[in-house]
Amino acid sequence: MPVASVSRDVQIAYETFGSPRDPAALLVMGFGAQMIAWHEDMCRMLADRGRYVIRYDNRDCGLSTKWEQHPVDLMAFIAAVSGGDIAAAREMMPYTLSDMAGDGIGLLTALGIERAHVVGASMGGMIAQRMAIEHPSRVLTLTSTAGIARQLGAMILDGSRAGELTKLQVPTLVIHGLDDTLIEPSGGRRTANGRARPGRQAHAGPRHGTRPPAATLGRPRHRHHRLDGTMTYIFEFRDEAIWHPANQAGQVYLGMIATAAELVGRPDGLTDKFGSGDTWVMDPVEFPELIAELLRFHAENKHWMLHLMISGVLAVSVELLDRAGVPAEPRTESERESLDELRAQLSD
Repeated sequence: MPVASVSRDVQIAYETFGSPRDPAALLVMGFGAQMIAWHEDMCRMLADRGRYVIRYDNRDCGLSTKWEQHPVDLMAFIAAVSGGDIAAAREMMPYTLSDMAGDGIGLLTALGIERAHVVGASMGGMIAQRMAIEHPSRVLTLTSTAGIARQLGAMILDGSRAGELTKLQVPTLVIHGLDDTLIEPSGGRRTANGRARPGRQAHAGPRHGTRPPAATLGRPRHRHHRLDGTMTYIFEFRDEAIWHPANQAGQVYLGMIATAAELVGRPDGLTDKFGSGDTWVMDPVEFPELIAELLRFHAENKHWMLHLMISGVLAVSVELLDRAGVPAEPRTESERESLDELRAQLSD
């Protein structure tokens, strides 16, 4: 996998598809996800249609530069943000979303590309917006699709980009899922409606960010089951396959549950069964204990962004436990209310 030096401290791993003579399309992945979450078939399809496609790993992800020399105390960070001490919170974080946007622009520079169509998914959508705001001369069009500790901090500290987005002159497409359990569709509508001039477009549909259909739940007939042409992740609990979402959803879930576990100081209770990355076993004690602790955190912490982000991963985890026959047990009335809220998200 090639690696480009985009600054004195950062190297970015990337992969390209198609001819460098074609207009470039830079694909920016989301929170905790590697570049391979942009499926290779999709990248080749775009290349076949006349785009020079570039996918890459954000810093602190995949094969790009890690900031392990700068550990972050998430509980101290959350306490600072919740207490309104943003200056102290910023001091804890080694980089910002602007820095991550600079990585993508630096990659284009390293590849000799002056301007590109920029497409961002989830957190990548936030980064792509930063690219368009801070480097408008490098962005041909902007497409934003919505749905680790240091990446989480960078997102929280970035705050609202609404005011800056109103000044954008870059043609913009916003895609948001109606069934997104992390960020409501209204967020996508506000992004599109906040654009400065005509030329914006917004699309929403049930297949964007939705949970997997019922047909994907249950025991697969063979271990490397394929759904719609993509490798799937198989979660097992007490030797029974519980849920095997499509490749991208599985990767995002694994990244987010690991970060959530770090947030509350508990093991995530998931083990890569064969070392191949496609079959994960839930520990029958550790995983339910983690979800119980996350349920407590969800009920007690009301910081709006953390609450939304924990809701997404926790709702899926509650579904996993329900299908395993060991449903989460609330210990307080506030936890019961949170559990009802999470189950309502999945039944809408």
